[in-house]
Amino acid sequence: MLPALALLLAAGAAHDMLVDLILIPAKIYVPMRSLPFPSLVGIARDLTHLNLGSLEQLAVYLPILGVASGVVIALAYRRDQRSTPTVGEQALASQRLWILVQLTVFSLLFFFKGWVRVEPIHMAPSIVPSLVILGVCQVYLRSRAGSIILGIGILCLLFTSLPPMRHALARPLHLIWRAEAGVPSNDVTSLPPSKVVGSPEEVGCFPPKGLERIRCFVIPEEQIAAINYIQQHTAEDEAIFVGSSRHDRIFINDVLFYFASKRSSVTKWHQFDPGVQTTREIQSEIIAELQTRRPQYVVLSSKWDNVKEPNESARSSGVTLLDEYIHANYRVVATSVMKYNGGSSTTQAAGTPS
Repeated sequence: MLPALALLLAAGAAHDMLVDLILIPAKIYVPMRSLPFPSLVGIARDLTHLNLGSLEQLAVYLPILGVASGVVIALAYRRDQRSTPTVGEQALASQRLWILVQLTVFSLLFFFKGWVRVEPIHMAPSIVPSLVILGVCQVYLRSRAGSIILGIGILCLLFTSLPPMRHALARPLHLIWRAEAGVPSNDVTSLPPSKVVGSPEEVGCFPPKGLERIRCFVIPEEQIAAINYIQQHTAEDEAIFVGSSRHDRIFINDVLFYFASKRSSVTKWHQFDPGVQTTREIQSEIIAELQTRRPQYVVLSSKWDNVKEPNESARSSGVTLLDEYIHANYRVVATSVMKYNGGSSTTQAAGTPS
């Protein structure tokens, strides 16, 4: 750790480390990325209408139940440890107490870690030990109350697991690219076709040349079209810029495009976060890098333009310096528009006019 830190400091990265590791997490992350706890009243209302999908949101409250149960059972174990007559029983009680204390502490710490973005997926490291604690609670109490508490935990876990399972099963099990999909084309609308097959001899993922990195990953076809266009019109060592269709308000950007297209970023600000790339200071830095390195192409995506979370990221910063620079210095040369993920998304590849 120390040698790596010394190398970064020697390379002049002290300011960047201060911004990325301290200032952004301390000042920007919470107001821009925080999500509130789900309303118990709203969940109860959904359940009265038989909307069982809301049960998965209850999972974020399991750590509270788990930690409270852990404290109660730990105190009970401590009492039993003092009252046990033999050394062997005392050692066993001490071991159980120590394991339970660790589970409770881990659950509590991970709960605070997931406090900012309150969702089951972010609370998962806290939910898992909480379920173990609830299991211990049921075994120790051996009562109807303990069984009910454990049943609630298992039910929440089940409904938390169902949405990703359903999403995974909805995808093709085997994505096969046709061989002719790899033939280069100047027509950006000629997308690499894919098909789902069931015969064992055809099982596998073999994307065409240029898309080897995505393998079996499923990405939108308009993104593939833009990747093909960029690869056909730039060298592999040529840097590009991947941004959003607007930069006064940002949710995330298509950082995967760099990896999939095998092209590096023209700016160090390749990953976008609200409250960072939406500011005048950072946009001015990006513009300076664009002016210095003059990339021939930028890729703009509006995929997340309509995503608005209940936090400060939903508000426009009013800073449009980067948008104005791009529109003044680049022209649209390829556009792909189609329905994706329940909404309309646009990917644009724009090249310099001269």
